[in-house]
Amino acid sequence: MNLLNALIFLYACTGIISSLAYLLTIREQLRGKKSATISSYLLWTVTGFVSFLYALIVIQDFLLTTINALSFALCAIILLLALILEREN
Repeated sequence: MNLLNALIFLYACTGIISSLAYLLTIREQLRGKKSATISSYLLWTVTGFVSFLYALIVIQDFLLTTINALSFALCAIILLLALILEREN
């Protein structure tokens, strides 16, 4: 499997993975926790990275790539902040 086919497959999986991450967060919120878990933030960051690569390499659309890059960057920042806050507590 070449890189292009691997990215197409991974991009198709991101919808499923993102949904699982949202479900994990919803489950935690229903249990009374106010924030998403680190594993949810990690899943969002990884799927955001795959989406960014797919937009950049496969679709090659400037707007889609920019939006995905921003989404990935924000997820990574949230993950980093969540890790810092967890370490401080």
